[in-house]
Amino acid sequence: MTPIVNRNLQPEQRPVHILIVVVGDYISFDYLKDADKFTDELTSFWRGPRQFEPPYALSTITVLASDIDGRVSVVDDRGRSREVELPTLDNCKKALLKWAERIKAENGLGVLHWVGHGRERAGNGGIVDLYVDGPRDEAPSSQQGIDWTRAIFRINQMTEGQPVYCFLDTCRRDDGSTIEFEGLGSFDTRFSQNAMVFQSTVRGAKAFWVNSPESALQKAGCQGQALGTRAFLAALNGLGARYAGSCVSTHPILAAEIVEGSSALAVRWLQHQGLPQGIGTTGPQEYRQNPILLTDKPQSVVDVVDLVPASASNCHAIAVGSSSKILSETPNVPFEFRLHRVEHDFCFEHNNNSGLKQIIYPKVSL
Repeated sequence: MTPIVNRNLQPEQRPVHILIVVVGDYISFDYLKDADKFTDELTSFWRGPRQFEPPYALSTITVLASDIDGRVSVVDDRGRSREVELPTLDNCKKALLKWAERIKAENGLGVLHWVGHGRERAGNGGIVDLYVDGPRDEAPSSQQGIDWTRAIFRINQMTEGQPVYCFLDTCRRDDGSTIEFEGLGSFDTRFSQNAMVFQSTVRGAKAFWVNSPESALQKAGCQGQALGTRAFLAALNGLGARYAGSCVSTHPILAAEIVEGSSALAVRWLQHQGLPQGIGTTGPQEYRQNPILLTDKPQSVVDVVDLVPASASNCHAIAVGSSSKILSETPNVPFEFRLHRVEHDFCFEHNNNSGLKQIIYPKVSL
């Protein structure tokens, strides 16, 4: 499979290999509207100027995607529109194995995004299945899939010792089916703790693809489509990143803070869209020393829930020492802000009532 991005690195650099899979066309499920546009946007995010921790640098981006309106094309490094291959079972297996193989062979770092329909077979220990493009050979009216639980064991075994981050945006409901899918071949269960796996929802819950975002959702920073993946991208862009002090120009984006930051956004976005409330995204609750990315703009989301008077209908924030007002994303309590986290305090004001608060954590209620 030919990568959409394939960059030559300096001898001292280590490669970052990114694999994007967006399954937008289905036989047995609702299709994902505008999956082609979202795939191009997701590719563009990683193709842009991301700050990996040295010596890592972007080397390749490989994309598999499908859309009900036809083949998907994305823009490559040269600004050309390139058609990508379909996420069939064979193509997905080949792409995952090649991706994992290159990560290990080249002493690299791996990132996987998977967006589409999925399920969790609770009766078999919470096994996660990811649906792919096309039917099962033995049942043409039934959607083909891949057993992620088996696949991740194989990926862990192949990439042992290398940093790997997997972002899955799929439903995790048990549909009662007893159909089992294959993984990526034989594996050794001893290799079970290498890759960090982030999921857009909790066990038994639904993930959301938003076709028509409400104005409140758009104002809060989500333009629709894959809500969970957009929350992950916000965290990877600096929301929730650890603030490392005024003398440091870049700040680390660590696994636990990706979960905290993306969860905070996902929960508020679900509310703005009028969707069932959840607890947000899930993933590793740990602080490994090495970050996935660096950012020069760490951010927090802040909810101001206690203003005087309680009937206040507007609120804004001002960084101490600045004259610029930052407006709330919502018109009433709780007032919601997404703020660039800096070393000084923020003042949240309504008329003449104010209070100084230092923004330290990814998610703060005041």
